[in-house]
Amino acid sequence: EWQPDVVVFAYITDDLTRARFWRTYTTAHGGERILTTTVPERDPPLDVSSDTAIVNVRATRDWCQSAVKARRDDDPLIAELEQSVRVARANNEGRASLWSLSHAYLFDRIVHGNAFYRLSTRVRPSQNPRHEMTGFDQDERFRESLAAIRETGVPVVVVHLATADELAVGAEYVFRTDQEKLLNSSLSEVFRSPIYETIGAAVTPAGGYAAIKRSPSDAHPSATGMEFYADVVTTAVMEAGLP
Repeated sequence: EWQPDVVVFAYITDDLTRARFWRTYTTAHGGERILTTTVPERDPPLDVSSDTAIVNVRATRDWCQSAVKARRDDDPLIAELEQSVRVARANNEGRASLWSLSHAYLFDRIVHGNAFYRLSTRVRPSQNPRHEMTGFDQDERFRESLAAIRETGVPVVVVHLATADELAVGAEYVFRTDQEKLLNSSLSEVFRSPIYETIGAAVTPAGGYAAIKRSPSDAHPSATGMEFYADVVTTAVMEAGLP
C-alpha cells in the first residue's frame, strides 16, 4: 500500500523472548482505561491485562495548563485521576513498595539473590509476556507474516540496537539465557539476511553511552539516543547497498 523503498526491522536483545501483546482503549472495567493484554480482544479480562496509562477525556490540554497554574487541591478531576492511579496500581500486581508489610526484600535478596523474587511470581503475564520458543521459524504467524513481506519484493534490513548498558560493557549482546542466543541466531536464518549491529555503526555521543539513556534508571532512548540509533540504522541501510 505504501510502496516503501526499504523496510527496517530494529530490535533490542530483550525483544527476542517477548510474547505478543496488544494495547487497547476500553471503557469497560469501571471507566476509561488503556490496557496491555495478552489477548486481542476489545475489552479483555483483567486477569490477562494490566493498566498501561491513565486516561481521562476531561483532562484536556487547556485543563492541564490551568491546573498547573492553579495548583488546587480540591479539583474534582485531580481526585478522579488519583483514584484511577490507585485502581491501576491495585490491578498491576507485583509493584514494589517500601512500606509493604507482606514482602521481605532482604530475605529474598539473601535466599534467592533477587530482592524482588517474590514480586516477580505475582506479575501478570500481560506485564512482561514471554514465549518459550527457541527459533522464530517455530511460530506459524511469524512465518506467514514474513512470507507476505517477501511477496512485496521490498528489501528488508534487520538491525540490532544494543542498549546503553550493553555498550557500556563493550558487548553487542548481553544474553541472559541460551534461549536468547538461539532466537538471535534464528533471525538471520529466517530473514536470509545478516543482522546489522550497533557497535562501530555510529559515533559515540559526547556524554558517553549514558547520554543515550532517558535517565540513569530508564534505558529508553533520550533525544541524543534517538539520534544515535538513527545513525546506526542509516549505516545499516548504506552497508546493505540500499539508497
